[in-house]
Amino acid sequence: MENEKKFTGPAYEFEAKMPLKQAIPLGLQHVLAMFVGNLTPLLIITGACGITGGNDLAQLQIELLQNAMLVAGLITLLQLFSVGPVGGKVPIIMGTSSGFIGVFNSVAATMGGGILAYGAIMGASIIGGLFESVLGCFLKPLRRFFPSVVTGTVVLSIGLSLIGVGVNSFGGGSSAQDFGSMENMLLAIFVLIVILAVKHGTKGYLSSSSILVGIIAGYAVAFIMGLVLPHTGIAADGTEYTKAWVLNWDKVARASWISIPAIVPVKIVFDMRAILPVLIMFIVTAVETVGDISGVVEGGMDREATDKELSGGVICDGLGSSIAALFGVL
Repeated sequence: MENEKKFTGPAYEFEAKMPLKQAIPLGLQHVLAMFVGNLTPLLIITGACGITGGNDLAQLQIELLQNAMLVAGLITLLQLFSVGPVGGKVPIIMGTSSGFIGVFNSVAATMGGGILAYGAIMGASIIGGLFESVLGCFLKPLRRFFPSVVTGTVVLSIGLSLIGVGVNSFGGGSSAQDFGSMENMLLAIFVLIVILAVKHGTKGYLSSSSILVGIIAGYAVAFIMGLVLPHTGIAADGTEYTKAWVLNWDKVARASWISIPAIVPVKIVFDMRAILPVLIMFIVTAVETVGDISGVVEGGMDREATDKELSGGVICDGLGSSIAALFGVL
């Protein structure tokens, strides 16, 4: 079409070298955007297993959160640059899939929670990741079982399943005592409007940075709210609590600047009650990975993903999951 808009410049070239003044904020936006998505599933599953910040396992939970971000970054680099057959050389951000939350919650409930259940989830993830890697090696003959209608439906279903997570965050977090309060709702609506306005009201680089702009604007408004609104409220039982929107940097201030990641922080357990359901979920996540790569390549490069890109991407996703489990994370 004559009126079809053509995108040009390094941001739309696969092998281009982007200027640092563009690459740094866009990369920062990816990190900030995936931060909550990468850590929330871990917080949910550790909570189901009784590993929370409110007991003697608080330090373990912090170590697991640290490892989750470290592994996500390392496996993203492996996916992008590849080592042999591992990695599709595609710009896919690797992290924790929310599709596993239901399965892992079920495993935790079946095994009665605790460190034992969490260790079994890690053991099942190691085997499941290796299983997915094997699927990736044979992806070319299996590709006919992953048509666009299948991969697209899987990705759409996973996206729809995240609506509940978004709604909970919108209200202040499912555990917030002021969930759904006027302050939480107005702050969330403001951030949403800023993101939509910047995304659709600007062009080029600024439009691509809409999420980062929304995050910064949200922090600025929360800071201003902290100057003019009360920080605490009174619960139904008469106890005082801190409101969810209040910025609290105490834990950040107490944290050390550098901390060595812990390898195998939780004893790994191999239990069939965890392995069987998790293996099935790894088949689903392989389809999800095929859909993600296909969508990025078709949308960003206007072509279909090659067998090598899909195979390498799935192998990396599986192997990355096994490596993540050795660090005690999903």
